[in-house]
Amino acid sequence: MERSRPGETPAEDAPEEAEEPQGTPAKLPSLWRNRDYLIWWSGEGLSALGTSMSTLAFPLLMLYVTGSATQAGTITVLHMLGRLGTLVLGGALADRVSRRALLSLAALVEALSMGAVAWLVYRGDPSVLGLHALALVSGLAAGLRSGVTAPVLRRIVPKEQVADATAQGMGRDLLAQLVGAPLGGLFYAMARWVPFLFDAISFLCIMLGSLLIRRPLGPDRRDDGEPRAGLFADIKDGLRLIRRSDYLVFTLAWGALLNTVAQGFTLLFVIIVQHRGGSPTTVGVVTSLAVAGGVLGAVAGPWLMRRIGARRVLLLSAWLFAASFAAVAMVPRPWQIGLVMMIGMTSMVPMNVVTESYEVRLVPDAYLGRVASTGQFCFQAVQWTGPLAAGLLADAVGVERAVLILAAAMAVLALALHVARRRLTVLDTPLAEVQELPLPAAADPGAQDLQDPAEPGTHRDGPAEEPVLTPRRRAGRTDPPRSAVEGQHMATSVELGIVTTGMAFGERRSVRETAADYVPDPEAVTGLGYETYHRATEGATATDLAAQAAREALENADLGIADVDLIVVGNSDVPEYLGWDPSAAVARALGAHGTPTVLFTQACAAWSPALDHAAGAMALSPGTDTVLVVLVNVLSEAHSNRMDFNGCVASDGAVAAVVRRGHPRLRRLSSAQFTNPEYADLFRIEYGGAAVPVPPPGRGLRDVSPMASVYRHFGRDPERFQAFMKEVTGRLADVIDEALARAGRDRSELTRLIHLNDNQQTFRAVADAVGIPVSRTNAELARGLGHMGAADQLVCLWRHIEAGDLALGDLVALTGVASPGMHWFCTIVEV
Repeated sequence: MERSRPGETPAEDAPEEAEEPQGTPAKLPSLWRNRDYLIWWSGEGLSALGTSMSTLAFPLLMLYVTGSATQAGTITVLHMLGRLGTLVLGGALADRVSRRALLSLAALVEALSMGAVAWLVYRGDPSVLGLHALALVSGLAAGLRSGVTAPVLRRIVPKEQVADATAQGMGRDLLAQLVGAPLGGLFYAMARWVPFLFDAISFLCIMLGSLLIRRPLGPDRRDDGEPRAGLFADIKDGLRLIRRSDYLVFTLAWGALLNTVAQGFTLLFVIIVQHRGGSPTTVGVVTSLAVAGGVLGAVAGPWLMRRIGARRVLLLSAWLFAASFAAVAMVPRPWQIGLVMMIGMTSMVPMNVVTESYEVRLVPDAYLGRVASTGQFCFQAVQWTGPLAAGLLADAVGVERAVLILAAAMAVLALALHVARRRLTVLDTPLAEVQELPLPAAADPGAQDLQDPAEPGTHRDGPAEEPVLTPRRRAGRTDPPRSAVEGQHMATSVELGIVTTGMAFGERRSVRETAADYVPDPEAVTGLGYETYHRATEGATATDLAAQAAREALENADLGIADVDLIVVGNSDVPEYLGWDPSAAVARALGAHGTPTVLFTQACAAWSPALDHAAGAMALSPGTDTVLVVLVNVLSEAHSNRMDFNGCVASDGAVAAVVRRGHPRLRRLSSAQFTNPEYADLFRIEYGGAAVPVPPPGRGLRDVSPMASVYRHFGRDPERFQAFMKEVTGRLADVIDEALARAGRDRSELTRLIHLNDNQQTFRAVADAVGIPVSRTNAELARGLGHMGAADQLVCLWRHIEAGDLALGDLVALTGVASPGMHWFCTIVEV
């Protein structure tokens, strides 16, 4: 494992003279000084204003032309159905064709359709069928344009300002709603065609603005030369990404229900004002107060997120919104209802700011159109049921009781935020630090590679960062990825399980009593949370411990060495000799003759490729039925200080597992691995290899700390080092999701996470990143075992089984991070 001590940064205790760290990043300029954003915001604002005007004018026009309320409602429904009909399609197109072209063409179609309406009305006696057709065409184009909105916004706004941009957009639309209706009525009274002409001009402004935006709007070009999957396959990929995210699944369902309840309350709000003696003018004034509250909420939302955190904003807003429902039913006067609703809307808008801004940050750019449009479709497809249900309730039980019933429904939704706390773990991370979701795995394991975030066309603000990588699907790709970072994944249809294990440890020692023998500051070591560790007795080697554990495993399985078809050894520390194979030495100690052996040396994550190789051998060789997997760690104290290396207390021990084809218990379901070779030199041992075989005169093997390579890599910049530490835990969550997806599971099904035996601070960070309590990890076992390198995961897995912590059918994620490399591993096991 490759941790520094908690709180340690490359600027502290460096082996060489530290340089001055770089200052904190400069504060980003206001969004109002962002030319592209200002163009975008203005165009969308004019469009929202024009749409608000034409939304009022269309029913009035139909009443004038036909005198039928049904026709007035029909034209509104046609526009809504058209929009719904192309909304998801627009999102899918936004992720595969030029967003700038799609935005411009859709806006042009809307402009032409509204211009045609204005022309027909101006000429007099417009055709009802023609107006219906134009309303439908306008709705179809609006759906396509809506699918582009979220991806374009993400491209023109720095990630640190996504919440501000989201809130400003909501405030703008509320103001347009507030001003648009009376302005539309005024223009309609002047001449019936004027509101439609204004709407047409507003769409032309969007088209012009999209052409004036300088930044690339995406999507990024594919350069793999492979044919792309069909449009509907792209839509299915978007749905798959949603299903893999607890946050997206929950907020999509929760938001649809919230929108339905809010739409129902909007109807009851008007009715109850009238019941309390309010005139139509009073209804308008009270509605204006509510909209003004929404504008205030748009201003307050990002500010509150930065000060109290997104989760608290969401919870507080939900309960205030529910309370405002109940208060509306109790206050007697219309003006009081208006003030209550002003508070209610002030609390509602921040809920939308939180959920939408985190969605924009979570979803990769290549999928944002599909995900955002799917959410909009779900919201709009069910919102009509809110007013219908509210009206039925008002007729059945009275308007006051109907309002209270909706208040109770809103309280249930607020309570759901507490019950689903694990699904909202991402809200505990500041918005600018949220890591993108890994992309859905392709059906073909070869169709995976990784996306470098510095790829041309990807929007970045500020100085260059260390690579933070996410997998990207390229349909049909089977050759190795061209990126500097490789992602390797393995899943097999071969059924194999762990039959039993055997263990062998060094002598148990107290951390508190021996820390002073290793470091000048024992408190720094005891603060890691370890209580005891194991140290091999004098003369005992890694081969000795490995063979002892293997013999116990074979005895527990009632097998002899002749029954083993393959021996796989993982050795996580310096071997006993150079140019020497520890796997063959273990086989010799066991008396094996002719049994194939394989050695893995990927540090303390060697357990994962060892199990992968056992699965691969069984898949490729029908005669391989029983594999002996042996994992050992004996620290070479000539090369490393077991208490001053990587934030752990190193421990000596070995575990062996008998793995058998078709065994029904402890089944390996899948695994996943990410490798970031940018960190290949981190935590290396400077002396003893071919590059520097012996230390310079006057120096010993341990005179240069392995942390020296870390200091060099990050330029002694504490901020870069802290970003790296966040990547370590963030990437671990990604690899867990990838392994679970390959097994057809998700995080909600995990019973326990067994990580390497790291320090307690790291366990808390890992638990937070994955969204599980620390009590469902092996943190307590780690206190008494110490870090046994590659043996950690299987030792702790068996200890949890012996303690009764795991039952038949439980799902366990075995995880680890190893360097040099650097590698992130996860193997999914079903008990």
